[in-house]
Amino acid sequence: PYTSIKVGGGKMKRRKWLWGFSSTALFVLLALSLSWAGNDWDNISKEMRNARVVLIDPDDTNLIYLGTDKGLFKSYDAGESWKNLFLTKVKNISVNYIFLKPEDKNIFYVATEEGLFYSEDKGARWSRIFKGKDSLEANCSSVVAFKESIFLGTNQGLFISKDRGRSWHKQEG
Repeated sequence: PYTSIKVGGGKMKRRKWLWGFSSTALFVLLALSLSWAGNDWDNISKEMRNARVVLIDPDDTNLIYLGTDKGLFKSYDAGESWKNLFLTKVKNISVNYIFLKPEDKNIFYVATEEGLFYSEDKGARWSRIFKGKDSLEANCSSVVAFKESIFLGTNQGLFISKDRGRSWHKQEG
């Protein structure tokens, strides 16, 4: 449900764009340009730069999640304002992928260059549930979760947890 971008039925009169260089941001830019009428563009990324991943709630297109090289941000109003959901205290960590469980929108997984982070309260509190043995293993690029299982793509391969992130094994082959 979160893999496709669903745009509200012609309510927007101006096109919106995000500042970023990822293929996801480019895809959003193209989707918005094809879906919304008008010749004017509004920058909804504000002071945020280098969008890496965008997730738009298919049930509420005003709800946008933006992963950047500074953290994870959320907009309730189609990008007019942004709230920081995830920013580490030690240093800025690039968000590479965002996954929300379709059956429970309270549960977030954020794949970053420093591991996999998890929240079960809409992003109020975060726990690192995977950090890898080295920087290549820690650099997480994608994540999908089904029931108790989590599938995590890193620069060192695929890791699987069958107990919601308490233990991991590397998939061989």
